[in-house]
Amino acid sequence: MVKYLQIGVFYMFNESEILIMINGKDRTKDIKNYELNDDFVTIIFLNYNTPYSYAKSHVDIYLEPKNINLEKYRIYQNGKPLLNKDSINI
Repeated sequence: MVKYLQIGVFYMFNESEILIMINGKDRTKDIKNYELNDDFVTIIFLNYNTPYSYAKSHVDIYLEPKNINLEKYRIYQNGKPLLNKDSINI
């Protein structure tokens, strides 16, 4: 998986090709488009036309995330197991 930092505006992406984390939460399926600038990321969500700006330190964008089958692994977040998940992209 490669962290993506190219500056520009991006639209219509496939969840199997990109992973967008905001404040540690996967928000890929909620995002209509995003724009990377020098210091921040501007995001427009699917159900809202209002642009939201986040400091780059709060947004992680990865190309080619790997899908992990959780039948073989136990995943914890903040010391608690993630339940009701069949797979996860990392």
